[in-house]
Amino acid sequence: LLSPHAAAAAAASRPCLSRGEISAEPRRNLGCISQVDDSAVVASDSLSAVLHLCLNRAGIIGVAVTAVMSGTGAVSAPAAALSRKLRPVGEAELRATERALLAALHTLLQGNRHLAVMRSRHEARLAAA
Repeated sequence: LLSPHAAAAAAASRPCLSRGEISAEPRRNLGCISQVDDSAVVASDSLSAVLHLCLNRAGIIGVAVTAVMSGTGAVSAPAAALSRKLRPVGEAELRATERALLAALHTLLQGNRHLAVMRSRHEARLAAA
């Protein structure tokens, strides 16, 4: 990292595009944006200028870290999902899963029976009234 004075000198030595111009080189466009902002801020040696530069750097680092983490998650999530689906399944695990499925179906059927009984009782009360 350059000191604030060295950064201001480097920014002043490089020609920058005028407002509204876009270079064919993307790095030159980004450099000009930071040169204009940083050189104006570094020119005044106040505490607020230093804080402004630090916040700018922290924002850039934060965005970069977020992008790296997002890219890592986008790559690792499908790999983890596929590895779970492609692994061999043992006989014991298959039986345990079948038992859990049968238990869930049994609970569902009991609920349906209870609901049918409650409906018939309700209809009987309505018919009696």
